Amino acid sequence: VGSEMCIRDRLKIIDDAVEELWRDRNMLPQLGIRCDVGLGKTRQSIKAAVRWVQEGHAVLEDGTPAPVIFTVPTHRLGDEIVRRFTETARSRGLPGIKIAVWRGRAAADPDSLNGTMCSNLDAVKLAHKAGADVQESVCKSKTSQCPLFETCAYQRQRKKKADIWIAAHASLFHERPETIGQPSLLIIDENFVNASLRGFDFNGIQ
Repeated sequence: VGSEMCIRDRLKIIDDAVEELWRDRNMLPQLGIRCDVGLGKTRQSIKAAVRWVQEGHAVLEDGTPAPVIFTVPTHRLGDEIVRRFTETARSRGLPGIKIAVWRGRAAADPDSLNGTMCSNLDAVKLAHKAGADVQESVCKSKTSQCPLFETCAYQRQRKKKADIWIAAHASLFHERPETIGQPSLLIIDENFVNASLRGFDFNGIQ
């Protein structure tokens, strides 16, 4: 009984924390919830994100669409989260809600057997080292264009629009794509600290 009450108490903490999002939007609350595995935090977060869109909060003050960004440890989990979002949206009478996964240039292309979102990664790495804007210096500028631009999976992705974007934790530490724009709500599911580390692993410095 004690264990059951503990679980109930923790679930109530999750519900109360999510409710903070609706009490005063001008407060821009930042909520961190620590709880055990299997308590349903991801499920509750998905429900909260869908509700956020359903109640018309996914816009900025000037009326500009502002999506929800939901981050997970890996893109593999992202595909599963899309399925769960879709099911939740349908259960709330929102079958038309747009949900998409944002993939970085080096991520696997889901429409290709072995390809990546960008097929010109060597040039991308050089641009990063030089501190240059990849989209303008490698992909397309006023004077030049990557020969793979028209068939590029990453460029196709940039044309998408979504109410809810699913992204890997690593994306939190890169410049936000212009395509996504300013989000109205950011949800970080699971521990994201490891995605922020560069030059370290669990055995020491690389």
